[in-house]
Parts: sequence; structure tokens; C-alpha cells
Amino acid sequence: MFRIDIEKHPKVKQKLQALLGSKVDLSKLAVFEARANDTLAISGAGGFLKNARMTESYLKAMAVSVQEGQYVPIIKLHDQHGSLPEGRIFDAAVFDSPDNAEEKDLHILFYVDDDSEYASKIDTGIIAELSTGTTPKDLKCSACGYDFLASADNRRNLYSGKGYTPMCPEGHQWGVGGNHLKLSALGKWKETSVVTRGAVDRAKILDESQIKLALSDKEINLAASDNSDTLLLVTLADAAPDALKPQNISNLNEKDPMTDVTLSQENYKALLLAEAQKDQFEAKLQEANTAKEAAETAKAAAEKAKQDAEANLATANEQLEAEKAKVTELETKLAAATTGAGDKGVGAGEQGEEEKANFGLDTSYFKAAN
Repeated sequence: MFRIDIEKHPKVKQKLQALLGSKVDLSKLAVFEARANDTLAISGAGGFLKNARMTESYLKAMAVSVQEGQYVPIIKLHDQHGSLPEGRIFDAAVFDSPDNAEEKDLHILFYVDDDSEYASKIDTGIIAELSTGTTPKDLKCSACGYDFLASADNRRNLYSGKGYTPMCPEGHQWGVGGNHLKLSALGKWKETSVVTRGAVDRAKILDESQIKLALSDKEINLAASDNSDTLLLVTLADAAPDALKPQNISNLNEKDPMTDVTLSQENYKALLLAEAQKDQFEAKLQEANTAKEAAETAKAAAEKAKQDAEANLATANEQLEAEKAKVTELETKLAAATTGAGDKGVGAGEQGEEEKANFGLDTSYFKAAN
């Protein structure tokens, strides 16, 4: 395969210097260009990834992640645990396919140590193929765009079809009538491996007549990147059903981005079932919490009503006692008034009898008096 002479390609040298700094001896690096992916059907994959397609937007997202400085190592056979990386991708870009401008190719530039076994085997063509390991944010039905990764319920439909294969709610069965999965949103490009056989037929290290990226004058930007917990898509021949593996790196050392935990398809099904049960329990818990909140609200309202009633009763009792006092006072006054009126009535009567007696005398009484 063709090794890029960075002295003849100053832009490549400039990109390496921008990434590695001026103190690194670039002459000790072997640089190569490869076609990492394309938008054609992934015919070499097994399981439900067979004939899946990466969209142009997916490839462009991969390219942008490298252009912005994301670390994408070159490793062997997707072994993220057993060995250290052998190289690194330092640039990527999307180009029209030479055979069909409607299809797109993702080209990469990568380096390995000049004196490494890998450099020698690439030079002699013993190592010629690559396979990428990415985490997609979506897996869509090619017929209707249904996203199998949009939710836990949607993920279960990855195994709802015939033979535990994907089938969307619209009834589009994977593998029937050309139905396949589409990848359009990238989560993270985790690594690229040198492999014996890759699932993408055209994912190969390129010879001089095929290079494009090394001839480009596009600049590279460097920036930090983050980790994501999602599904690992490995474009390795016959890699599925384990080609789509749940990843869990949230509890691991941030300084070790290549560490991950993978599950088999059988365990993944069990995980999906556990997620479904978890959803049910969470729904019941939510209902219980809602009922509890309603009961607490009703209790608070009842206690408030009780307090208001007790306050109203106390006020009414005070008013009643005040009215009783008024009645007692009036009764006392009435009794006193009644007693006084009786005494005055007797005196008047006596006086009246006296007057009546006086008026009863005849005129002779007055004459004698005179």
C-alpha cells in the first residue's frame, strides 16, 4: 500500500504538527490514507446489520469529530481491552464515490510507528482492510424512518420481528422487500481497527491512485470531545449479532476512554426485558406518588377546614355568651322597672280613696266650717 510522504504533502505534515506539536519527530511515523466507510449497503455484516446503510450525514459527523480533535485510535480486531492502540486517525473527510457521485466515501488519514509490525505489513499489503467502531444515536427503518433507538419501548422492536429481527410498528419487517436499517446520527466514533476482513467491502487502505484526503488543503481544528453511553456498531464481517452492543462507560475512569463493557445478544434481550419491567415499576411508583400527593393535599384541606370550623365555633360561642349577658341585663332591668311601678300604683290608690271620701261630704260640712 502507498505510504504518504509528508515532505511531498505539506498539508499533511502541517496537520500532524498541529496535532502532535513541533517536538515530535514526524519521520518516525508511517502515514496512510484509507477509505473507512461508505454509504453503500454493509453487505458483509451479520444479523440485522446486514445491508444496513450509513447516511452521508453519519459519515460527515464522523469526519467532523476527527476534524475537531476527537481521539480515534487504530487498534487490532476491535480489542479495546487486550492491547494498546497502534496508531491514530488525525484527519477525515467525505468525498463522492468515484463510481457513483450519489454515494459517498469517508476517507481518513492515520499514522502508526514507522518501525512497527503494522507499518511493515501495511506496506506489503498483508494488512489491507479496516473496520470502524462507532456508536449511533439512531437506527431507522428504511421504509418509514421509525427510530428503533428513540426509547426503551422502541428498542424492544429490534427483536419483535420474525426470528427476533427488527420490525417497526408499521409492520415493515427487516430483510423483507429491501427493508434495512439506516444510520444518520452519530453518537461517537470510538475506534478503527485493522482487520482480516471488514464488513464494508470498500473499507481499505488506499494506494497512490486512490488517495484524496492527502491532496486536500483543508485545515484541521482541534477541540475536546466527550464520552457517550449508547450502542457500539462494529463494521466487522459477520460481527453481528454482537456488532450492536450496549456500552456502559459512565462509571469508569475518564482517563481511559477505550474501556467499555459489552453484552451478548442473549444478555441484551434480558436487559431489554429488565428495562421493560423497570418502566412498569417506575410507572406504578409514579401513580403511587401522585395518589400520595393527592391524599396529602386532601388531608391538608380537611385540616384547614377543621381549623376554620373551630375558629367559627369559638366566635359563635363568644357572640352567644355576649347575647346571653345582654338578655340577663335586660331581664334585671325589667324586673327592677316592674317592682317600682307597683309601689307607685298603691299610693295613688290611697290618695284617690281620700279624695273620693272628701268629695263625698255634703254642703252642710262646708257651711258649718264657715
